[in-house]
Amino acid sequence: MIATPPTTANRSHWQPPPATTWQPTAQHLLLLQAIFAEDAAAIAAWRTWVEQIDIEQLDEGSYWLLPRLYKRWQDGLPHRKDETQAIWQRIKGVYRHVWSRNQLILWSLGEAVQSLQAAQIPVVVMGGAALVATPDADIGSRRADDSGLWVPESSLGNALGQLRDLGWQPTRPLSPEQLRSQQTAVGLRRHSDTLTLCWWPLPECPALGRAGEVNNGGLPVQLANTEAIALNPTDQCFLCCIQATRWQPGSPVYWLADAVDLLQRYPIQGDRLVQLAQTHQLVLPLKSSLMQIAPLVGSHEVETILDRLKALPVSPFERAEFAVKGQANKWGQLPTQWFEYRRLYPQFAGPQRAWNFGPFLARRWGLKSAWQIPLHIFQRGVQRLSKPKLNP
Repeated sequence: MIATPPTTANRSHWQPPPATTWQPTAQHLLLLQAIFAEDAAAIAAWRTWVEQIDIEQLDEGSYWLLPRLYKRWQDGLPHRKDETQAIWQRIKGVYRHVWSRNQLILWSLGEAVQSLQAAQIPVVVMGGAALVATPDADIGSRRADDSGLWVPESSLGNALGQLRDLGWQPTRPLSPEQLRSQQTAVGLRRHSDTLTLCWWPLPECPALGRAGEVNNGGLPVQLANTEAIALNPTDQCFLCCIQATRWQPGSPVYWLADAVDLLQRYPIQGDRLVQLAQTHQLVLPLKSSLMQIAPLVGSHEVETILDRLKALPVSPFERAEFAVKGQANKWGQLPTQWFEYRRLYPQFAGPQRAWNFGPFLARRWGLKSAWQIPLHIFQRGVQRLSKPKLNP
């Protein structure tokens, strides 16, 4: 159901309702059509979308699609009329903000890549930078705040040392061995800047090849004065489709936009997509994402991929993981962490799997013992309940 825009009387207290599932809303789909559809359909979608929204009260997912909307319509926009001029100026302002911010992010990321390259550490650019720093991309068309670097697991300690020398500090001050045993990526912070260093490209995927052996089709990216490499378009498209089905409060719809962009700009290897989904038990998320964006892409190749995915068996584990990660959960992050644990330690089975989950959570949460977990969960539940709620 589409939320009714606020009236003038209650606008100061109104906020878009939080998303409870990964799936795009009707407004999200209209916005995607305004960005990617053919001209006539895009214009119709734009006009409908404008009638339904308050530009100052957009959800986070819609907000981060505005730079793409500006890029699509900045030349020859047929609906620049008085009644939408204020909205258009707001969209233009968001684009300029993202463009300016991305310049700083790409410079900082380039400095980090240069340091890792000098230490002979293979590195692959991930996230927003991989999409906006290619030669044919517009730097302001997509935020790069979620950019990251992927290094081989064996090089994690050396990579952390190089980044520390540049002033980057891990948000979790653990040894490389401890990090590898508990997670697949670590956040780093330098002043107000953030960076993600990963040794698995996704929590579900130990590898898409290896960081030091990216396929020859890997995309070159320019990070200020530093040349780097991103994943090939097919693997990037796969990652975007999976990320799009991972619930977050502000909606992950911009990952769907990334997937459409890649499908429209590059030839995508259908065999590779299907193989990755089957190997990593990610058939459901890939299929669900492609079903949402297939009408926008209008490609026979996408329909063929969907037919092949629909014919693949789906394990109970995959169904349960997809259900848990795709929606808000009243138990917080505990169910998600169970599946991350299962992915990290596939060798555990039966009673051993359940027995080792407690110590795993204790290490991840910084507790001294697994016996502290119930109290920790209770305290976090009380904190969530005590948070003030905005008036509708």
